[in-house]
Amino acid sequence: MIYLAASGNEIDKIPDEISKLKDLSTLNLSDNKITVLPEALFTLGSLNKLYLNNNKIEQLPSKIQNLVNLLELNIAGNKLSDIPTGTCVTSRNFVAC
Repeated sequence: MIYLAASGNEIDKIPDEISKLKDLSTLNLSDNKITVLPEALFTLGSLNKLYLNNNKIEQLPSKIQNLVNLLELNIAGNKLSDIPTGTCVTSRNFVAC
């Protein structure tokens, strides 16, 4: 699977099993109720588009920088208090940061 869209499904937790989707390039979990991003998410080395907009995320872990192929990140409409230093600088094209 290279594309997974599960927006608008009232998901409140990303399962650790997400790490099994090694070829995933696009993940759309927008418009859900996610509050925390699991460590497993940051093992997806093929991920280049990540849409987490309109959730309830309060913190963006610094491990987001492990997603070295990430081209687009949309985190608009969350409850973020800050973004890890260097996140926008080390990534090529962030939609919201």
